[in-house]
Amino acid sequence: MIEAHSITANGVRMNVLTAGQGPVLVMLHGWPEFAAAYADVIDRISDDFQIIAPDFRGFGDSENPNPKPTDI
Repeated sequence: MIEAHSITANGVRMNVLTAGQGPVLVMLHGWPEFAAAYADVIDRISDDFQIIAPDFRGFGDSENPNPKPTDI
């Protein structure tokens, strides 16, 4: 089961998906994706790994504290 967590790192609220148990596997998305793009993969491998999949700042549900004028 995938769980969503909100954490604060360096004053920025970040969304992180977690699932499973075992050796840790960190899944980092590319541009312009976000962590939820890995949902099917996370479901398939979470029996063997503890998955940590963050949304980078400004992507998905993570905060973008310093948006550029073109992001607004």
